[in-house]
Amino acid sequence: MRPESKSLPAASERPVALVAAAALASALPPMNSVVLFVALVPIRDDFGISTATVAWLVTGYLIASAAMQPVGGRLGDLFGRRRVFFVGLTQTLAASALAMTAPNFELLLFFRINQAVAGGLIVPNAIAMLRAHGPPASRGRSFGFVSASIGCGVGVGPVLSGVLIVALGWRSIFAISFPLVAIILVLALRGMPAARPERARGGLDILSPFFIFGGLASMMLTGGWLGREGDGRFAGAAVFGAGVLAFGGAFAWWQRRSESPLVQAELFARGRAYRVGAIGAVLMSVCTFTGLVYLPLYVQDILGSSERAAGLLLGVLAFFSVGLAPLVGFLSDRFGRRPMAMVGAVIFTFAMLMTNALGASTPWWYLVLMMCAWGLGSVFLNSPNETASMESVPARLAGSAAGAYSTLRYVGGIVGTTVLAGVIGGGGLNDPGRLHVLTAVLTIAAAGTILTSSRLHRWPPDQQRADNGAEPAADAP
Repeated sequence: MRPESKSLPAASERPVALVAAAALASALPPMNSVVLFVALVPIRDDFGISTATVAWLVTGYLIASAAMQPVGGRLGDLFGRRRVFFVGLTQTLAASALAMTAPNFELLLFFRINQAVAGGLIVPNAIAMLRAHGPPASRGRSFGFVSASIGCGVGVGPVLSGVLIVALGWRSIFAISFPLVAIILVLALRGMPAARPERARGGLDILSPFFIFGGLASMMLTGGWLGREGDGRFAGAAVFGAGVLAFGGAFAWWQRRSESPLVQAELFARGRAYRVGAIGAVLMSVCTFTGLVYLPLYVQDILGSSERAAGLLLGVLAFFSVGLAPLVGFLSDRFGRRPMAMVGAVIFTFAMLMTNALGASTPWWYLVLMMCAWGLGSVFLNSPNETASMESVPARLAGSAAGAYSTLRYVGGIVGTTVLAGVIGGGGLNDPGRLHVLTAVLTIAAAGTILTSSRLHRWPPDQQRADNGAEPAADAP
């Protein structure tokens, strides 16, 4: 066993600081993503650019985040997770400070993408250290706090952004991360082990992220062309659709050829729970990301309500994440991962079924009930699914596993928004037929989570707890 660093607190204090640091660090990149939503209009007007151009601040962040997650996780496996984690925090501070002073849109976009790159260094290594050094008996609760923190960041970020824009202007929103990074640094110094974990074999694949970036950008452009009006939209969509296939094929070919592939085949070969958990994460993200985009449009364009009403409706999801995620983590430690995930998948699918009844005269009580079911299902499904996925892989590959898992979440979001653009773009939400096609697709995706949840393990192999007289390891895949 490696000796502990003398600078660290007692072992009994370390898990609390570790969980808190990992939870807050995991919320930092999503919060940095959503704070910009409220600032798009003033940024557009300040630089005198189009709406399509300013939207690249969101699109570029999303794609760069997806491409960087596995890179950051692999770097942590190779060179030490704590070290890479601190590099990501430092880069976040630098990119945020430079974005505040960007003299033109091009530099603002550059620093914005650097924020996403820093997030790719932070999140996989925070999750990997929680997997490797957190107490196995309370692992479900630990990941529950991570989910709660992410939900809080996503819910509170736009509110803080709106207040700061009114008081100080849009540049001030990039300062939101400063105090949070300071708190994370203090907690990480206390709770994250300084000793380097067992190093993973191989090197770093620097070519694969370009394939990921090109494929995801092509996918989003495919949806954009499908959503256009005119005869040439199918031809343009076909061109970029071919780009998706080309980049995807190149990525798969290179992973088989490379001596140090970015996505380790061992992750999917050894752990059934990781395979099905990753698929479940994609399906959840398809539904969630798409809902976050089309529901505000539905509330404003179809029901004729305000932006405030749309924000409050989406706030129901954040309420469930913050309030119930730690409880769900506790329940998954008590009753197992699979039962909690199955309950969540059934409720989540029921919520998607409810979206098929949306129309021009849908009452508000129905919408609130639908969002309650959506939030309840999400919180019961998300935390046990991620916990089962991460604890099913070897600790030495925890960084790569966390990075791949995070990337697949972003991939699901991009797939969902691409479907949204292709289905809704031409006729808009005023066409009930198009809206119902979209909700039917989301319902099918949600139903798939029932199948993936049923294939998760109940107890992890390394969690030696008795269940009706049997050891959990016997129930592991």
